[in-house]
This record gives sequence, structure tokens and C-alpha cells, in this order.
Amino acid sequence: MTHSTIKKISLFLTTILIVFLIWIIISSTKHNEIIYPTIDLIWTSFLNIFIKSNLIALLHTFLRVLSCVGISLGLSLFLNIIYIRFPKSYYLFSPVLTFFKTVPFICISLFVILLFKNTTAVYVIGCCLIVPICHEGIKSGIDNFNNNLMDEVKLLDVSFSKKVFNVFIPLIMPNILLVVLQSFGMGFKVILMGEYFVQLKKSVGLVIYQAKANLEMDALIAWSILIVIIVSVIEILIRQISQRLIYKY
Repeated sequence: MTHSTIKKISLFLTTILIVFLIWIIISSTKHNEIIYPTIDLIWTSFLNIFIKSNLIALLHTFLRVLSCVGISLGLSLFLNIIYIRFPKSYYLFSPVLTFFKTVPFICISLFVILLFKNTTAVYVIGCCLIVPICHEGIKSGIDNFNNNLMDEVKLLDVSFSKKVFNVFIPLIMPNILLVVLQSFGMGFKVILMGEYFVQLKKSVGLVIYQAKANLEMDALIAWSILIVIIVSVIEILIRQISQRLIYKY
């Protein structure tokens, strides 16, 4: 383990320790365990998460996140393939993508919930917010292509599909991997909020809604900690895989 790695880990652990100390001070001075639960209560709630019903809910939510990120990535690749073939198509898609990127999350959620069934609404809400991120990330990689390279690719005597899959996608693979890394954390938050709004069965969003309704702040904090840990671990794994693949390409 290098000195820089040890330093980063030390700084990370120091920050976590400071946060815990601040919370201990707050909970001990407020004298209200319902709103400001102690570390012991939070730890107990954290352990209570690992029961069958909660694990099933977590698994369903995790699969929804993976599905939503996969669908969003597929749509973004499709739009960018069209962009490669017809560059002016960007002006056709741009207003819609900008709208979804800038409109308040609550407005999109309420509108989608009124139009679709609960499960479908969660996926639509997720895609509406993740697709613009994926699209812009991939498009930036395409825009960085050298003009001479583009001209050489156009001269290749092969089909457009072969140019896309054998040339363009390998070249933008670092951007695709970066998009996946950025989208996963966002996807988790968006899917959770969607599940929360529609109170979807077998979901972490529903568990959080019930904890909020019962003023179980210790459970809310415990779930938040678990989600942060899960997202952080997966992002680290994706980053490690990305670095190896980027080096390969």
C-alpha cells in the first residue's frame, strides 16, 4: 500500500470520526432520541435492517437501479449513434434532454406518477433523469474525436454498423465507463425517490416511507448509511474495472 493511499484512507476515516463526534454532541445536547437518536440506537437499527423482508426490498431496489441504468445507457448510445450518423439530430433531441435535466425532480415525478402504473413510473422517472447525464457524457467523447480520424472512418469501405461497433464505441469506451460510474449513484437516489413517491411494494423506498411515517429517525439514518456504503463500494469496483479497461483501450 503506497503512502498516498494510506494518507487518503486516514483522511477518510478522520472525516467519518469527526461526523460521528459531531452527531454524538448533537444527540447528547438535544435530549430527544426520536429526532436525534444516539449512536447506540442507530447501530441497533442498522443491525435490524438485515432481516429477510428488508433484504428482499434491497435486492428489488438494487435490480431496479441496474435495470434503469442499463436502459438509460442503451437509450443514450442509440441517440448518440444517430448523432454520429446525423450530427444535426442533436438539435432535435437537445430541447427534450435539457428539459428533463433542468426541470425540478418533484414535477417530473408527480407528472409521471399520474400517467403510468407504479412500477413503470419508477423506471420512467429514473430514465428521465439519468438519460440526459448519460447522453451528454457519451456525446462529449464523440465531440473529442479528431476531425482527421472522422474523415478516415468515413472513407472505410464497411457498413455504418461496423464503424460504430468496431471503431466509435471502442474509442468512447472511457466515456461510457465514466457515465456508468456517474449514473449508478444518481440512479440509486432517483429510484429510491420514485419508490418513495409511489410507495412501491418490496422496495427500500417503501421501507423509508414507513420509517418516516413512524418518526423512526434511527432507521432512516441507518438506511442512509447502508445505501452510502453500498453505492461507495460499487463505485469503487466500477472505478477499478474502468481503469483496467481504459488502460486496455
